Amino acid sequence: MIRRIFGILFALSLLAGCSVSQSPLTCDIGQGGGSGGWYAKYTLKPSQPTGQCSQVPGEGLGVRKYFPDGQKPMVVIRTDILGNMANSLPVDPTAADSEGSLIQDHPDSNNLCIIPTMTKAEVIGAGYDGAYEWSDVKFVVAANVPGTQMSATLMRTEGGCTAEYKVVAMQPNVDCFQIDSDGNTVLDSMGNQIPDVSRCSPQSNVNPDFAVTCDPDLLKCVLASDPPSLLNRGQ
Repeated sequence: MIRRIFGILFALSLLAGCSVSQSPLTCDIGQGGGSGGWYAKYTLKPSQPTGQCSQVPGEGLGVRKYFPDGQKPMVVIRTDILGNMANSLPVDPTAADSEGSLIQDHPDSNNLCIIPTMTKAEVIGAGYDGAYEWSDVKFVVAANVPGTQMSATLMRTEGGCTAEYKVVAMQPNVDCFQIDSDGNTVLDSMGNQIPDVSRCSPQSNVNPDFAVTCDPDLLKCVLASDPPSLLNRGQ
């Protein structure tokens, strides 16, 4: 009899637990650099100057979130170009870092965690002067997008000019050119790499819910549209 009563109470406790609402999502951000990092596609905004500042269509990003004592969480973005320059010059490597505070603890009604402005990252030395200024940084945070899609505005300075870009980025950073069964790059008759969208798949750690494509110029997996770029499972 006691066992039966205990079993009923246990079953009721499970049912009660099912009715408890889930905790709200926090502003988690996909973190990492290199092969575990992000890839950002840059699109020049209209009427930008020509020159070195406007010649970068995309690059890898390293992203990190940390928690300063008594402050809002901070997010750091480091670009491949500025990071590589900082590592090759006798300068403080952190000069390549842009930092900004998350303005909320939880995503808003549009599933966004926002960083309005970030500090300027600038590396100067040996004839090189490059700078990045990020603004309106928005990470998508939802059950199926754990802070791994991002949009932003970027002011990029190099070679004496500054250009403004629209940025759309995703994690992970994945190549999408054809390879053969031995892992060797396949080339066309002109000696060029060949785009292969099949590599933008869960086998390459791409989120299966993401709508992605293989950019034929970058040969990188990129979001098919502005974030949130998701497959329509109803189709």
